[in-house]
Amino acid sequence: MSTTANGSSCGDIRAGVGLTTAPKFANNDAMATAETNHLMDAELAANTDAVIEHIMSKRPLAPEIAKRIHERAGRIRDEILRKHGVLEIGVSAIRKLRDSV
Repeated sequence: MSTTANGSSCGDIRAGVGLTTAPKFANNDAMATAETNHLMDAELAANTDAVIEHIMSKRPLAPEIAKRIHERAGRIRDEILRKHGVLEIGVSAIRKLRDSV
């Protein structure tokens, strides 16, 4: 066990022991990376790049890209509605806020 300048304990700092190294079982193999993320298809990546460029350059977004984005958003919305139904959370939240004043 080692101590700091003020005398407090800082654990065993020998090579391979304690806080200076990660345990042998620590790895990030299960984490998604750009190479393994299958959710980002080529069209989505192109749309994302176009939107970022649009935001950064303040140039208009091409109509065909905007149409693709709106169509994809509609498909996602429909899937959420099909899976979860209509969630009436806004009305109750507004009523609670209004009634608490």
